[in-house]
Amino acid sequence: MTTESTIETVQCFMAVFNANRVQEPETLNLVSDDVFWMDPRFPAFRGKAQLARYFQYAGVENQVIKPVWGAKNIFAANEEACVEW
Repeated sequence: MTTESTIETVQCFMAVFNANRVQEPETLNLVSDDVFWMDPRFPAFRGKAQLARYFQYAGVENQVIKPVWGAKNIFAANEEACVEW
């Protein structure tokens, strides 16, 4: 995966999140098996199984508060990315 395609994947994920589709099983296909996800409100999530549980919670939360996620910066190198929301 190139840096450009990694950035495109991050942008796709943001669009899925903003469309309140984060709970759909296909959303997990956008991340690797060894995904590391940090939400400052919770301990870090490691791996798809933990992230899937977080997505279930976040999907319900998003339906209630209707946030719109945007990236201030996307830092990417090859197939790794870090997003400043």
